Amino acid sequence: MKKIKDTLWNRLFHSKELKVQKEKIAESKKLVGLGPETLQFITRAKTLNELLQAHKIAWERGYRNENLGPCSYGIFRTKDIAKMKPEEVYLGNIWGLWTFNIPEWENNKNETMVGNGFGINPETKVYDLIMSQYRTLLKKNIEKIIFNSKEIIYENI
Repeated sequence: MKKIKDTLWNRLFHSKELKVQKEKIAESKKLVGLGPETLQFITRAKTLNELLQAHKIAWERGYRNENLGPCSYGIFRTKDIAKMKPEEVYLGNIWGLWTFNIPEWENNKNETMVGNGFGINPETKVYDLIMSQYRTLLKKNIEKIIFNSKEIIYENI
């Protein structure tokens, strides 16, 4: 985004561009300000359903990108993240695990990685790996959005 100075000239002849720039800066400040609290929701989540709720909160706050949004063949197979149900979140396809939705993973919380060929401790719970997958996806993408928002703010100081 090219910086437009807030001058009388630009207010008169480039008011739309100046307005868009100011809105983008305000949105960026909001995302940076809400970042720590949003990341805390994710860090404190103890279940996949709690991570789903944290995801919805983040989405509603404006933390949006291609990796966090709906995709009919991806992880979030829904039309609207804000209304997403556990049955629409498909996790897995890591460490030789199949891809299942949240209810299926919740039903198999005690399954371990016994007999895996990846060098993972056999006592490791599959559920913990899936939790880590979802948590990491959310955290890394939100951190990137916050980083990009900080860049927008610094470019326009």
